[in-house]
Formats: sequence, structure tokens, C-alpha cells
Amino acid sequence: MSAAAIEKTFNSIYLVVFYDITEHKQSAETVMRSEALLRKKDGYQRALLDNFPFRVWFKDTNSRFLAVNQAFAKALDIDDPEQLVGKI
Repeated sequence: MSAAAIEKTFNSIYLVVFYDITEHKQSAETVMRSEALLRKKDGYQRALLDNFPFRVWFKDTNSRFLAVNQAFAKALDIDDPEQLVGKI
């Protein structure tokens, strides 16, 4: 929804435009909720991976690491498992 009002007073023109941003705000809120849920799930996955006593890794179809656990990183003498993400 938009509305425009033009008023001429003392040789000045005023233009006022209103936009309905309800749908935009609802979309932004949905995205924020989805991102929060994704972060929560990522935290659960990280906790699960790091609590396995054995080496765990996930690779994509191009053989790049998607995730590795702490045991896997430690076996490669790497402190942070995230350093391996994206590597072949």
C-alpha cells in the first residue's frame, strides 16, 4: 500500500509517501527465527560430534570437509576443527 499527498503552500510543494512494510517485517522476522533455529541445531550437531570419542567427518561430493569433530582435528594436530572445513 502506498499513498501520496501533494500540498502547495507559499510556493512550496510537499510530497508525502507511505508504504506498507508489514510483509517485509514479517519476512525479516521469519528469517531471524530460521537463523536462530539453524544456530541452535548447529550447536547441537557440534556438541554431538565433539563428544564422540572416535574420529568423525563429513565431506561433500567434491571431497571437501563439511564438518569434523575434535578427535579428528586432534589426530591431524589442528586445534580448531573449523580450520578443516572447506579443505580437501
